[in-house]
Amino acid sequence: FEKILRMGSCISQPNGNLQRNDNRRFFLHISLRKTLRRLLKMDVNLNPNLYLLTDRVGHVSVQYEDQLLIVWGGYDRNKPEEHSYYDPSLIAIFNSVTGQIQSHKSTGDVPPQTCGAAAVVHAKDMYVIGGFITSNGVIDNTSDIYKLNVSTKIWTKLTPEMEKGRPPLLKVDKLSAWCYRDEIFIFGGYGPVPTTEHDHYPSYFTHILDPEYLRGWTNQQLAINTKNNTVRWLNSQGDIPCARAAHATVCDPIRKCVYLFGGRFGTERLNDLYIGDLSLIGEIAWKKVEKRHGEAWPCGRSWHTISTIGPDAILLYGGKSFIVFYSSSKCSIKKIIQH
Repeated sequence: FEKILRMGSCISQPNGNLQRNDNRRFFLHISLRKTLRRLLKMDVNLNPNLYLLTDRVGHVSVQYEDQLLIVWGGYDRNKPEEHSYYDPSLIAIFNSVTGQIQSHKSTGDVPPQTCGAAAVVHAKDMYVIGGFITSNGVIDNTSDIYKLNVSTKIWTKLTPEMEKGRPPLLKVDKLSAWCYRDEIFIFGGYGPVPTTEHDHYPSYFTHILDPEYLRGWTNQQLAINTKNNTVRWLNSQGDIPCARAAHATVCDPIRKCVYLFGGRFGTERLNDLYIGDLSLIGEIAWKKVEKRHGEAWPCGRSWHTISTIGPDAILLYGGKSFIVFYSSSKCSIKKIIQH
């Protein structure tokens, strides 16, 4: 069976294939709805850790195993900026069956205060990549990669070996990441102008400057190998997506592909959809899904999520446009592939 846990602006699904059974999936879906309904009726006196899941933005949330949601980082939008970031050593874990929220103290190479990072789960570890950090008075983007052993709550800062002759991962936030086999793939983001000469980047690479903030949008595409601790730039072909940030991606390991939707570029919030073929090692072959005449299509948005629902559908949820936040849309994978 398969289900989705989510909270706020970021989500990741478990890596690998899960056996599906329609009756059990339906039961768990209903059970999860009831659990969340009870949770929303709780107050601080009933659950003192409820504050860990309320008014938090810019965080990451990943589903771990079957019933747990791990929430980390971000800031409290109701507090003054200098006191708004959550303690990065604290890990909030929500149990979708019991409705309980637990706070765990982590140790090791604890990351700095962070928002806008990307996170995925691989094996028994949570990986956090990039983001916007505040540390000892320094406010900047980062390209650092951290691994949390969920069982021991110990962080390890990774220093992977970069592909020879290629520049490192860009310092960005609002990037996306997904896991396929033993690699973590990274796309896009928003951050400072690269310092490495452009000739060292793949031919598809772009970084478009936002003159107001001296940062910009990129379409960087890299893979982190969790087995040998290396990073390499991907060969990218086909309808390569443009630079963007605050977009959403989800991997479909059965079809050996990734789906990418929307995000922000300049003043525009995009509503384009791409399928990336992951079947060839070291390469992504992109195909843009074109809207057919008269076909209903989601509006442009950023800060949304996209998730696979069973074997035949993907769910696009939430997001921000210029005026309002939007609700969900469901698309048939078979219908997408037929385009």
